[in-house]
Amino acid sequence: MTPTSSWAATPATIMGRWLVAALLGDRDERDRLARLINPGGTGWTDDESAVVEAACRIAVGQYLGADYDVREVRALADIIPQGTGQNVAGDVVGIEAVIRAALGEKNIDLTGITRNDRSLVHLYATMIAVHKLGWDNRAVARLAVEAENNAMLLGWNPPPADP
Repeated sequence: MTPTSSWAATPATIMGRWLVAALLGDRDERDRLARLINPGGTGWTDDESAVVEAACRIAVGQYLGADYDVREVRALADIIPQGTGQNVAGDVVGIEAVIRAALGEKNIDLTGITRNDRSLVHLYATMIAVHKLGWDNRAVARLAVEAENNAMLLGWNPPPADP
């Protein structure tokens, strides 16, 4: 199963296009677009992060299914520090909390987990889910478009890409 979007299949935002490049391993395009993200700042803006969180919600939600078991979330969370060599969100418990919150679980304590760490967890979890689901270029592009639209429907305003 892949994302289904009735909207365009090309991301309309810088972050959406960056996300496609990152998920597909297109380093040149990813690096080119990275220079356009949050110009003059460090990390991603809240608007940009919202696109990646939405992508995580969609991809991980499809990977785990609607009736996932929290042990499946823990197994996914365990992969992130092993695969990246990074200690994001404090530890595996923090990584699991970020993923569960992205999936819409209520009353998840994210105290002390920075926006940057949450965004990295969202990105890494999305990468793993996309890989395990075996999504092709078109599915990844649809994911990014759907994530952009989800973020905008929630009131976020990621900067548009040039046509």
